Amino acid sequence: MRRCFLPIRNSSPTIEVEELCHQNMKSMVIKNPRIQLGKRKYSLSVDGQKLVVKVDSNNVGVLTSTLKRRGAKEYSDILYNASIDGMESVILACACAGVDIDSPEYIQAFETAYEAIFNVYGN
Repeated sequence: MRRCFLPIRNSSPTIEVEELCHQNMKSMVIKNPRIQLGKRKYSLSVDGQKLVVKVDSNNVGVLTSTLKRRGAKEYSDILYNASIDGMESVILACACAGVDIDSPEYIQAFETAYEAIFNVYGN
């Protein structure tokens, strides 16, 4: 488990980020106590891959995804996974900040970003 703290400019408290890896799926946790929106669950999918975001009433968000390539050893696969990591971090941060990641516009942006990553590091 890897844990790091990300200070937000001109604000307090700190957002805490944890990464947990289990069963070949990646989970990421963000705690953002500044916003209280109640429980939310989002499920996004693209090309048969699934991404699930759950945010509880304390605004702790967890992202679980099957987007990354397992056992990546090739350089292009490692870069692909790093790109997916960045995209997943933004999605989770948006959900914890109260952005409606279920909206058609957000889903279109997610699909476009995933497609761009796949086009660069494709299979």
